[in-house]
Amino acid sequence: METKRRVTRSKDQRSKHAQESRQKREEKALQQGLLVFLLNSDCSVYFKRPKKKARLTHQLFSIKSLVIKDEFIALNEIVHSRCKQDYKKEINGGLKDKQAYRRYLSKKTDTMNTLLLDFCIEIGYFFDYKKKKGKNEGKNEIIERVWRNGKLLYGSEDINSIGDKVSNFLHEMSKNSMKVCVVPQKELTFDLIVTNSLFD
Repeated sequence: METKRRVTRSKDQRSKHAQESRQKREEKALQQGLLVFLLNSDCSVYFKRPKKKARLTHQLFSIKSLVIKDEFIALNEIVHSRCKQDYKKEINGGLKDKQAYRRYLSKKTDTMNTLLLDFCIEIGYFFDYKKKKGKNEGKNEIIERVWRNGKLLYGSEDINSIGDKVSNFLHEMSKNSMKVCVVPQKELTFDLIVTNSLFD
């Protein structure tokens, strides 16, 4: 009787994979913090309190909605609708439910950040990107510079600092909320971030 050979990763391979996964998650979290900061100049941002606290990276948040002037944009519903379709296709294609669900969660994060980026572009921001090695070209672009009205606003060091501090600010805010938190328009300013006054 022929038996299937089980392929397992070595300890070093598993460690490297875990490290790469954390690095990708950290990059996504910092980029999310930056995009929330940029959008906040023009809109209020509603986000959900995380069910689990991130321990090894910055927290990724589920952005529920944006309010731009009098327009309400249900981002979370848009993301769920798009990713659910892919999830069903993968299940119907024979992918195991557990694996399909992991992909669904990962796609939700990527789709959310893409939508936030699209809205930033819509309100007048432009970006320069740094490409990283990887299979999926779009998923391996990291924002390197931010422009608006022909003026360079932030470089890579500013971007990392903004992402870090805004992510921490959202985390602190979520501690005092039951389910949904709101960052009112213009709540986040660069001066507050530079002086570390977000937490005063």
